[in-house]
Amino acid sequence: MKGYSAKEVLVSQNETDEETAASKLYIRSHGSYGPGEQKKRGYNWPMDPLKATYGDKGKDIALGGMSQAIYDVLHGKGDAEEKTITSKKYDDFQSMTDLLGRARNLGHGEQPTLEPGHVYGKAAVRRGGGEWDARDCIEGHYEISEQLPDSDLGKTATPGFRNCTTETRRFGCPSVRSDIPKYAKRSIADNQNYGDDVNAQYLLNPSQFAALGIEDEEFLKPRSKEYIKSMFSDCGFDTSDDEVNGMTGDEIFEDIFDSVVDEDGCASIDKYRNMYNQWLLSRRRK
Repeated sequence: MKGYSAKEVLVSQNETDEETAASKLYIRSHGSYGPGEQKKRGYNWPMDPLKATYGDKGKDIALGGMSQAIYDVLHGKGDAEEKTITSKKYDDFQSMTDLLGRARNLGHGEQPTLEPGHVYGKAAVRRGGGEWDARDCIEGHYEISEQLPDSDLGKTATPGFRNCTTETRRFGCPSVRSDIPKYAKRSIADNQNYGDDVNAQYLLNPSQFAALGIEDEEFLKPRSKEYIKSMFSDCGFDTSDDEVNGMTGDEIFEDIFDSVVDEDGCASIDKYRNMYNQWLLSRRRK
């Protein structure tokens, strides 16, 4: 475009009101400034930034060793008082924080003017006078009446709810329910202690087969003759093939079982095992 400068070509000087409003909108939303346009952030300047001059004009030149003026200019001699430009939201937030020795600003308006040395709260006064020491802070200093137990300790002081009685008995349910019968088939949801729970000794020293889920009670339950014979035979202690002093293996089993059988014709595993061990020892001695 002949007759126009480069600035006039890049930056239009004749904008309409609609174009000016649109450019301001894009500046606010996208920060889209025009070419060569100065950014304006809307600060409340204490001076006019277009007319203010920073620094002090030097009176002397640096030639011939006269560099004091240059030093003064570089160090801001003659500048106005330094001012910090911050956001008002930040100042409002700082004014509502906790300050040592001052009441906190709760945002209810201007704080009241207090006398110098004002202290909030009530001063602690020790009974009997004097100042508190470390021992008093740890042990306290209570009257005898304050050290006595509460009047409702172990009983209720509300009328109609008192458990006063002339009988000598305990109230409530016992922890070990030996007063009720145990179910023949106990549910897994039944967490009641019927007096048959294990003690601390069992927890510290469990039985030999507890890891396999076998309790000691299983060895004491009465078993039939067929059960005892098949169990010891499966474990490798079968006497069927033995023959001692003219007795067959079956006769040896019958003899050992008859020595431990009860009136119902049953025997426990523990009793049969002990008698079987005694028979093995007597056989080795011979």
